[in-house]
Amino acid sequence: ESLPEWGAGFWDLAAPAAAALRAGLPEEWTHPIRPEARADDYPFEGHAYNRTSPHPIMQASTETLARDVRSRQLASRIFTSPWVDWLTLELAKRILKEEQLGRDAVPDLLVIGLTATDTVGHQYGPGSQEHLDQLLKLDGWLEEFMKEASASAAGQGRGVLYALSADHGVLDIPETRPGLRRVDEELLKERFEEAMTARLGKGPFLEAMHGTHLYLDRKTLERLRVPVEKAIDEARRALSAFWEVERAYRASDLLTSGGGDPMLDLHRHSFTQERGGDLVLVPCEGCLFSTRAYGTSHGTPWEYDRHVPMILSGAGIGPGMVEEECRTIDLAPTLS
Repeated sequence: ESLPEWGAGFWDLAAPAAAALRAGLPEEWTHPIRPEARADDYPFEGHAYNRTSPHPIMQASTETLARDVRSRQLASRIFTSPWVDWLTLELAKRILKEEQLGRDAVPDLLVIGLTATDTVGHQYGPGSQEHLDQLLKLDGWLEEFMKEASASAAGQGRGVLYALSADHGVLDIPETRPGLRRVDEELLKERFEEAMTARLGKGPFLEAMHGTHLYLDRKTLERLRVPVEKAIDEARRALSAFWEVERAYRASDLLTSGGGDPMLDLHRHSFTQERGGDLVLVPCEGCLFSTRAYGTSHGTPWEYDRHVPMILSGAGIGPGMVEEECRTIDLAPTLS
């Protein structure tokens, strides 16, 4: 199905109808220096369009750029700034109006994905001036959206239930805290190739490494006449000697049940045979596998990557805090 006419051109900021959206996007992202965050320029911070305030947003480039290149540059600037969430919430407001949500007795579900906490956090790091400013801006924009949604529903004698959560946590930038370590992914792959060559013959053995998933090179295994399962077992044994690797799971481990390993169970919930690697690694606690010398990421079963808030607000929800453990997948049956 296609998007409705009013929504199809929403992201075309060059269109005449987008004049109001363009007016809401600043030339630069300028933020104050707040004592609650780190210095505005600190080692290992990312550098997406300046490490310090101001950061260019709509500001014209000094270069002469083709229109499509300029469009990609603008999209990238917005994507790594708080305003990607402002635009998303403006679209959500448009949906409320155009689709007449909350206007009858049939419940409506609107799911909104907000991106900037992730993109800004990856680049500048948790605790950076940019990340704090992004969170404060998002807080204000969410308040505006929730007031508008509640007022719209109240006008029809209806109410709104809000549920807020996140899809992952994050590791702090390793160089900013004792005990955290950045692991050079390229060096890790080189050591893996050396270990496999010593065991099975001349490689290369690694076709790709995506996140913590390793994909073995089938052409090399065919040339060496090594069965895939044998190569996977040898790779697992080799990786057991790497200090950076807490555990290495075979795809076959992730497709069966049982075992009593809580980390294995966590990986099973997110593993798909069609896309998953031959092996899935668990980095040592506090370790970040990285191809960059700055920024941070997520994607492990350790608590810092899994612990997220869950907030319910609205009709029938009283004030208070529940300290018991819950899961994000509990949200759907709770709302239903």
